[in-house]
Amino acid sequence: MPITLDLRENDHVLYYAISDPWTFHDLVVMYERNRAIRDQHMHKIHVIANLTATRQLPKDIISSRHLSPDANHPRAGYVLMVGPSQFIRSVIEVTSRLLHTDKIRVVASEEEAWAMIREIIRAEKPNAE
Repeated sequence: MPITLDLRENDHVLYYAISDPWTFHDLVVMYERNRAIRDQHMHKIHVIANLTATRQLPKDIISSRHLSPDANHPRAGYVLMVGPSQFIRSVIEVTSRLLHTDKIRVVASEEEAWAMIREIIRAEKPNAE
Protein backbone atom coordinates (compact mmCIF):
# COMPACT_ATOMS: atom_id res chain seq x y z
CA MET A 1 0.00 0.00 0.00
CA PRO A 2 1.34 3.43 -0.91
CA ILE A 3 -0.15 5.02 2.24
CA THR A 4 -0.33 3.41 5.65
CA LEU A 5 -1.83 4.88 8.80
CA ASP A 6 -1.18 3.78 12.38
CA LEU A 7 -2.30 5.18 15.73
CA ARG A 8 0.69 5.50 18.06
CA GLU A 9 1.99 7.14 21.20
CA ASN A 10 -0.89 6.16 23.49
CA ASP A 11 -3.44 7.23 20.87
CA HIS A 12 -2.02 10.74 20.52
CA VAL A 13 -0.30 10.44 17.13
CA LEU A 14 -1.46 9.28 13.73
CA TYR A 15 1.55 8.10 11.76
CA TYR A 16 1.39 8.16 7.97
CA ALA A 17 3.98 6.52 5.74
CA ILE A 18 3.59 7.59 2.12
CA SER A 19 5.47 6.07 -0.81
CA ASP A 20 5.29 6.38 -4.58
CA PRO A 21 3.14 5.89 -6.48
CA TRP A 22 0.06 7.12 -4.62
CA THR A 23 -3.14 8.85 -5.64
CA PHE A 24 -5.58 11.38 -4.29
CA HIS A 25 -8.05 8.51 -3.77
CA ASP A 26 -5.48 6.66 -1.60
CA LEU A 27 -5.29 9.73 0.62
CA VAL A 28 -9.07 10.18 0.84
CA VAL A 29 -9.43 6.56 1.99
CA MET A 30 -6.93 7.25 4.78
CA TYR A 31 -8.78 10.46 5.69
CA GLU A 32 -11.93 8.43 6.30
CA ARG A 33 -10.00 6.13 8.62
CA ASN A 34 -8.31 9.12 10.25
CA ARG A 35 -11.66 10.80 10.94
CA ALA A 36 -13.10 7.59 12.45
CA ILE A 37 -10.12 7.33 14.80
CA ARG A 38 -10.40 10.98 15.87
CA ASP A 39 -14.13 10.60 16.51
CA GLN A 40 -13.37 7.88 19.08
CA HIS A 41 -11.15 10.12 21.23
CA MET A 42 -11.68 13.28 23.24
CA HIS A 43 -8.07 14.57 23.11
CA LYS A 44 -6.08 16.19 20.33
CA ILE A 45 -4.44 13.83 17.92
CA HIS A 46 -1.33 14.98 16.10
CA VAL A 47 0.18 13.67 12.86
CA ILE A 48 3.60 12.59 11.75
CA ALA A 49 3.70 12.00 8.01
CA ASN A 50 6.84 10.33 6.68
CA LEU A 51 7.29 11.59 3.12
CA THR A 52 10.84 10.37 2.55
CA ALA A 53 9.71 7.65 0.10
CA THR A 54 7.69 9.95 -2.18
CA ARG A 55 8.76 12.51 -4.75
CA GLN A 56 5.44 13.08 -6.54
CA LEU A 57 2.07 14.51 -5.63
CA PRO A 58 -1.32 13.86 -7.20
CA LYS A 59 -2.38 16.78 -9.40
CA ASP A 60 -5.37 17.64 -7.17
CA ILE A 61 -3.55 17.47 -3.83
CA ILE A 62 -4.14 21.11 -2.84
CA SER A 63 -7.90 20.44 -2.79
CA SER A 64 -7.34 17.79 -0.10
CA ARG A 65 -7.06 20.57 2.48
CA HIS A 66 -10.86 20.84 2.44
CA LEU A 67 -11.24 17.13 3.24
CA SER A 68 -8.41 16.62 5.68
CA PRO A 69 -9.31 15.80 9.28
CA ASP A 70 -5.71 16.77 10.04
CA ALA A 71 -6.76 20.35 9.33
CA ASN A 72 -10.47 20.58 10.06
CA HIS A 73 -11.35 18.06 12.78
CA PRO A 74 -12.14 19.59 16.20
CA ARG A 75 -9.37 17.48 17.75
CA ALA A 76 -6.75 18.15 15.08
CA GLY A 77 -3.33 18.99 16.44
CA TYR A 78 0.05 19.57 14.85
CA VAL A 79 1.07 17.97 11.56
CA LEU A 80 4.77 17.21 11.17
CA MET A 81 5.95 16.35 7.66
CA VAL A 82 9.17 14.36 7.59
CA GLY A 83 11.71 14.65 4.78
CA PRO A 84 9.74 16.05 1.86
CA SER A 85 11.48 16.96 -1.39
CA GLN A 86 11.89 20.67 -2.11
CA PHE A 87 8.90 20.58 -4.46
CA ILE A 88 6.66 18.91 -1.87
CA ARG A 89 7.95 21.31 0.80
CA SER A 90 6.81 24.22 -1.40
CA VAL A 91 3.33 22.70 -1.75
CA ILE A 92 3.16 22.20 2.03
CA GLU A 93 4.05 25.87 2.57
CA VAL A 94 1.35 27.03 0.14
CA THR A 95 -1.21 24.74 1.80
CA SER A 96 -0.29 26.09 5.26
CA ARG A 97 -0.87 29.63 4.04
CA LEU A 98 -4.20 28.70 2.45
CA LEU A 99 -5.29 27.08 5.73
CA HIS A 100 -4.05 30.07 7.77
CA THR A 101 -2.26 27.74 10.19
CA ASP A 102 1.10 27.47 11.85
CA LYS A 103 0.45 23.90 12.99
CA ILE A 104 1.96 22.30 9.89
CA ARG A 105 5.71 21.89 10.20
CA VAL A 106 8.41 20.36 8.03
CA VAL A 107 11.20 18.46 9.78
CA ALA A 108 14.27 16.72 8.42
CA SER A 109 14.09 13.45 10.30
CA GLU A 110 11.69 11.16 12.05
CA GLU A 111 13.73 11.48 15.25
CA GLU A 112 13.20 15.24 15.17
CA ALA A 113 9.47 14.77 14.55
CA TRP A 114 9.06 12.35 17.48
CA ALA A 115 11.02 14.61 19.84
CA MET A 116 8.92 17.63 18.82
CA ILE A 117 5.57 15.82 19.02
CA ARG A 118 6.38 14.32 22.43
CA GLU A 119 7.17 17.79 23.75
CA ILE A 120 3.87 19.12 22.36
CA ILE A 121 1.94 16.26 23.98
CA ARG A 122 3.75 16.76 27.28
CA ALA A 123 2.82 20.46 27.24
CA GLU A 124 -0.86 19.64 26.64
CA LYS A 125 -1.21 17.37 29.65
CA PRO A 126 -2.72 18.89 32.80
CA ASN A 127 -0.10 20.01 35.28
CA ALA A 128 2.61 19.85 32.61
CA GLU A 129 5.80 21.47 33.68
